[in-house]
Amino acid sequence: MPKKVKWTEIDGEKAEALLADTTTPGGVRGVDPKFIPDTFLNSMTGVCSYYVSEAMVRQTLSDGKVVKGEFLLARDNPTLMKHNRYMFTESGQKVLFTALPHGFGHHWKLGKPVEVSSLFHHGPYPDK
Repeated sequence: MPKKVKWTEIDGEKAEALLADTTTPGGVRGVDPKFIPDTFLNSMTGVCSYYVSEAMVRQTLSDGKVVKGEFLLARDNPTLMKHNRYMFTESGQKVLFTALPHGFGHHWKLGKPVEVSSLFHHGPYPDK
């Protein structure tokens, strides 16, 4: 049996910060790191940047949720930069997110310039 998407809730001002200004499909904007979801504050080291992008095409998943966009957390360690991507949705009054698989460009050498927009996937999104 395929694994279901596991959603985690973001609430309050952190959810508002994620949703603010998501009116340009494919556009990328930085978000103040103070709004990083609480889930990551103790579990992920080296987080230095937070970006969000609205989905180019809204995709409805099998559970009925519609993917609103993606966010990514960039983090560094002594020799590499890494990023982790997540898709998010609104469900009622809640904002929910789930991890996306690592893809091309998950690691790159520290100090090497990277175009942030190239780190976003923009669908189709995994349904399981």
